[in-house]
Amino acid sequence: MGGLSWAWELYALDASHTRLLTRIRLNYKWTSPYILFYLVLDAGDLVMMRQSMLGIRDRAEGKQVKSLFAQSMELLVWIIAFAGFVAAEIKIVKKAKFSRPLITAIFSAAMTIMLVLWKPSIWYDILFTLGIWSTVWWASRSKLKSKDQNCIMISTE
Repeated sequence: MGGLSWAWELYALDASHTRLLTRIRLNYKWTSPYILFYLVLDAGDLVMMRQSMLGIRDRAEGKQVKSLFAQSMELLVWIIAFAGFVAAEIKIVKKAKFSRPLITAIFSAAMTIMLVLWKPSIWYDILFTLGIWSTVWWASRSKLKSKDQNCIMISTE
């Protein structure tokens, strides 16, 4: 991956407020055979860092923190949603006609980002993830006519 630094910084805003910032800086080695892994890892890092910062904020403000089970279920649903996005991307590469997979990829990317930023309840998470996989299924369906419609029937009687 190259050079990597990770900083956690506290800044006093006034006598009763403090801002916590975290920064990760890295230099990619674009010729590395692991570059795809690093880029996918960054997508996961976005979710992890957001969840971490929100958890720190909630604890600092004395808010009720979700149970470990609830947090794990949210993460699992997000991973399944992200897998739907990856499946849509693979369909774009594999199909000559890519309009359906492209629509699916855009929809699944938007839904995955929404799940991360909006943080709805687990039931909405599951519903949106089912929607993503429904569009993946829709993109997989072929619009070709059946072979029977394209064949000419020749009868020898």
